[in-house]
Amino acid sequence: MEKISHHLQNGNRPRSVEEAVTVLRDIHQQTYTRQDALRSTENLIASLYPEMQSLVKQYEELLVLKASNGKEISPEEIQTDVHNRAMMLYNRHSTYSSSQHLIKSMEFGEMLTSHELERIIWEDAPRNTLDRFGMIVLDVNSLGTIKSCIGHRNTNSALQTLSRLLVDPSCKAVAELQEMGIIATPTVAGGDEFTIVLDSDIPLTPELIEKVTQMFEAEINTHPQLSTILNFDEPATLLDYMDVGNKEQEEILDILPSEVIRSIQQDIRKTLPAGIFQISVTGGGVTMGEGLEMALRRNAKDGLDLRQKVGFEEAAKIIFDAMLRLGNSKLDERKGGYKQKILSEDPLLGEFLIKKWDRQLQEKRQLITNALNEMREAIIATIEQFPNGKVPWESKEVNEDHF
Repeated sequence: MEKISHHLQNGNRPRSVEEAVTVLRDIHQQTYTRQDALRSTENLIASLYPEMQSLVKQYEELLVLKASNGKEISPEEIQTDVHNRAMMLYNRHSTYSSSQHLIKSMEFGEMLTSHELERIIWEDAPRNTLDRFGMIVLDVNSLGTIKSCIGHRNTNSALQTLSRLLVDPSCKAVAELQEMGIIATPTVAGGDEFTIVLDSDIPLTPELIEKVTQMFEAEINTHPQLSTILNFDEPATLLDYMDVGNKEQEEILDILPSEVIRSIQQDIRKTLPAGIFQISVTGGGVTMGEGLEMALRRNAKDGLDLRQKVGFEEAAKIIFDAMLRLGNSKLDERKGGYKQKILSEDPLLGEFLIKKWDRQLQEKRQLITNALNEMREAIIATIEQFPNGKVPWESKEVNEDHF
């Protein structure tokens, strides 16, 4: 430790992950009196919201009461149950969780990372131990295009469905990983971004990370519940896709003859993929070792500069952020390949997914505007033939502003 401390006093950054781990152990030792301070039940409960702390306290009192009434519960079992209950309550994602399907927020992933880092630095473990903990970052493909078709509320519903699939006991990927000795914990990292935190008994090699990424992609990208979200045969979906506003949609349905509406719908439908549209994700995986290496390489503003005064939990968060950033970078590389593959195999689907660059859509959008303008002018010309705006089929006055 003295060697590393002297190294830092000379203004040099750790040159290796091993040196960084030693310095992190020193930082932890200066801050906490226990080697498992962050993983302690006391620290976990203290980090909960007050109302959650109260629930955990009540649960502990109930267990103690049961033990005093003759139920065989040891103090160790009570402590374990209380710890597990606190873990369950910690940072439940309020938007995407339901009473039957609880998914954690990104902060829970940060906590798991700090707990694992704390364990590793005190075990004097070999370098590859850092590669037994990692994450898969998953991002929904072309969410903006999907949202333009089904709106904000329905998009949130689709993301909630995806969340439920990840935490449902029937999730094959999670179950298969558990058999391999890998605990997978899904969390919500952002609006359309999810992370699968991996705690493994075996090294997460690049080949294994790729396999796990493909497992989650395959399960999500073929799940039937995500193939009913977007129906291109619904008129409203077609018009939303063409960026036709609600007022204009009403005009189309009220003013244009049914055969013109059908013609417009058919014209739009030809530009869209045939059959069922499946919401899909692309992923990228990273280990804690890779995240630590990236954090050490980055500048002092974004990276982990152990020459500066930094707390252990802050250092753990910087490493977690680096893991997330690197996972996104790998995801972007894979997503570029995915888009190219789709464009070559299914041009209509590819054009849909990159809608904002499709000029044909703007041309068709102009056709709809022109058709509406022509119909408005025809109706106004008809109204002007009658005195005071009275028409034979209406008993009230018709104002041009209505159109």
